[in-house]
Amino acid sequence: MVRDGIYYALASAGVTVMAPEQTYVDQDVVVGQDSILYQQVKLEGKTSIGENTVVRSGSRITNSTIGSNVEILDSCVITDSEVANGSRVGPCAHLRDRSKIGADCRIGNFVEIKKSTLGDRTLACHLAYLGDAVVGKDVN
Repeated sequence: MVRDGIYYALASAGVTVMAPEQTYVDQDVVVGQDSILYQQVKLEGKTSIGENTVVRSGSRITNSTIGSNVEILDSCVITDSEVANGSRVGPCAHLRDRSKIGADCRIGNFVEIKKSTLGDRTLACHLAYLGDAVVGKDVN
């Protein structure tokens, strides 16, 4: 079965899949060493996950690049976006098409970002919408 081969390849590469029977990973997805995928995670399309990254339960990532040492908390949706190293996203965040999150950023609860760029160390802590924007470094 193709799915079994994908999970075997992930395990061989040092990726922990907490519940393979409840996790979906497309064939073209790349996941870095020492990363952890919790149950009910969906990784689709041309998604790339860096090393030592955690993707928690119920999150869906499609055609996106996630850096190393990133934590994606529960129930996040990330499509056609980029998240740089050391950032933390969620829970319940939504990164829509062409969102670029800089290094060491914090995207919090119920934050939605669309076609926006956030500089390094920028915080969008909770209950926010950022659309068609450029936000610099070290902004709260």
